[in-house]
Amino acid sequence: MKVMTPEQIYSAENNENAEGLSYESMMRTAGNNLAAIIKADHPAGGNTVVVCGKGKNGGDGIIAANKLSLDPRFKVSVILAFGEPTEELSRKMFGEIDRSVTDVIDFSQSPDECYALIAGADLIVDAIFGIGFAGSVSDAIRPVFEAINASKAKRISVDIPSGLIASVPAVPELFVHADSTVTMLCAKPAVALLPSRDCCGKITVAGIGFTPPETSFGYEVTDREYVRSLFKPRAKDSNKGSYGRVAAFCGSAKMPGAAVLAAKAAVETGCGLYKAIFPKSAYKSIASQLTEPILMPFTNGRFMQFLSKMGFDGAAGQLSGYLKGASVFLAGCGIGRTEDTVGSLKDLLSQAKCPVVLDADALNIVAKDTSMIKNLGVPLLITPHPGEMSRLTHKSIAEIQSDRIGTALEAAKKFGCAVLLKGCDTVICSPEGRVFINPTGNPGMARGGSGDVLSGIIASFIAQGLDVFDAAVAGAYIHGLAGDIAADKYTQFCSTPLRLIEELPAAFKTVGV
Repeated sequence: MKVMTPEQIYSAENNENAEGLSYESMMRTAGNNLAAIIKADHPAGGNTVVVCGKGKNGGDGIIAANKLSLDPRFKVSVILAFGEPTEELSRKMFGEIDRSVTDVIDFSQSPDECYALIAGADLIVDAIFGIGFAGSVSDAIRPVFEAINASKAKRISVDIPSGLIASVPAVPELFVHADSTVTMLCAKPAVALLPSRDCCGKITVAGIGFTPPETSFGYEVTDREYVRSLFKPRAKDSNKGSYGRVAAFCGSAKMPGAAVLAAKAAVETGCGLYKAIFPKSAYKSIASQLTEPILMPFTNGRFMQFLSKMGFDGAAGQLSGYLKGASVFLAGCGIGRTEDTVGSLKDLLSQAKCPVVLDADALNIVAKDTSMIKNLGVPLLITPHPGEMSRLTHKSIAEIQSDRIGTALEAAKKFGCAVLLKGCDTVICSPEGRVFINPTGNPGMARGGSGDVLSGIIASFIAQGLDVFDAAVAGAYIHGLAGDIAADKYTQFCSTPLRLIEELPAAFKTVGV
């Protein structure tokens, strides 16, 4: 689902108008599509009250009211929240209402009649405020909002629930509580992002007569159709080598579970081979939990010492020999920040010839020496949570959370890599400026180990051929969806990372992969 700010929408409409598509044609298309969606979603029809403002949003509602009134299933009434429309096109549409089949009531003149219509409605179409609204609902119109929200009718908002501000995902004190939102052309930030997204109900995008160029969009919200498009059916003559090799430097004596969770998630999501590299001191804890991965415990000191025992000569040769054949290198989950770990990671990164995914302690190490990832020469994805992003960017967590998209974009451009900023509405950015927002997931995933699962999934997807950006987009979506399925099955309190991994097959089936 693509997202544009109000300013971007106005610009796109102006450009289309300059090319010959009239604003009237756009409004008629929007209103007709709105009516078609209402009829498809509510085939039984019933008493339908369209509450219209005085601007273009009201014009869309009036066109839909005219269209619905032609269908005998719908008994349509129009309430004018602020009197007759003042916007030119909306006034023209208002003049086309057939008063023989549609009642028109001015709220300021007949408030009691309006309240009665709202209370007795089966459907309420909210066309009061659109994307131009800013500020708060006035005391004069407050009773209408309260009556709409108190009604037992299904509430359908046009473009955006009235009372929300389109450009920001905040939830005001008073707004229309929509059961569904028909948003025009594309989603707006308030429709796409939490917490305001939860105020919109079912979201449907309606066309207005043109498709903006890709460069017009601010960002996209990941949906299952996009994720499905990234995966190809497996060839009948394929083998384990067809699905890539993950090399993962994860886990330690203090945090063996991180290695286990990343490995299990990667194997569960389809990689061909998985090499788990970890200190020998964690062997019993890790080996007892893993059967599919290849286990490569190293003895002590730097990881290079272990490679030397494997017969490689020289640091560069050791690293090249180990990394040869790897489709992706994952590092950081539970590795700690000892001197040996820092040296091992630095050497591995300097020799990496495959895409790299850095998480957890790898990010904390890099934060002290960002030269380790600058000019790396291979595709790189970093997956910080806000605390790790704070250490990487020297911004406070409050600053980061107040502008998650801006922070992730800035980091992507600064480090020349893809960035996945974890949290509610996970942000995925490319250094070229592509932005995806992930809508899946829930608070039940806010626990240690969830990030290790995500890293394993993403590494698996890269091994299977996805680029680092698309792997991050798909990985975040599948990860969150499995978390949602686990929460539904076990509750948010009991949906542990291991149970999340168990629900990955269900997530794949839901997406249709």
